[in-house]
Amino acid sequence: MFFPEGGNLTVNDIVHNVRYLKPENPFRTTLDYNNIMFIVAGEVIHRVSGLSWADFIEQRIMKPVGMNSSFGSYNRAKAVSNKIEAHAPVDGKAIAVPHDWNETANAAGGIMSNIKDMTTWAEFLLNGFTTKDGKKLVSDKNIQQLWSLQIPSGVAMKNPYDL
Repeated sequence: MFFPEGGNLTVNDIVHNVRYLKPENPFRTTLDYNNIMFIVAGEVIHRVSGLSWADFIEQRIMKPVGMNSSFGSYNRAKAVSNKIEAHAPVDGKAIAVPHDWNETANAAGGIMSNIKDMTTWAEFLLNGFTTKDGKKLVSDKNIQQLWSLQIPSGVAMKNPYDL
């Protein structure tokens, strides 16, 4: 509902249209990745906090963690040169994929970052979801749930991104 990029459906359109999707599998029986539900979760954050998903993520997570060069939206980072970009294999080489990000999909994949900030994020996770200044952003109970296996899923030995 948000592809091709540059589409014109709003978050409200997507929330409305979710009711028409038919599940591929019974609930919690297999891993079925679904970007649409991340968009819905982002709208829940917006309605509860009053902030856009991108603003909420930047203010309540990225900044406290110390991810000062990261953004909650691709479009906020267009002018930044030190960032991770999407790539795809083309003729045996990894080539940057140009895209026109739809702001509607920020909660489904709009975060833009760089290696330094991703390392900061990894340290935050490894330190029990505690910021460098000692603020714990996630309770121990929720950390246990986050790190617990929910649905086993196989791993491919080779994928299309291997060069």
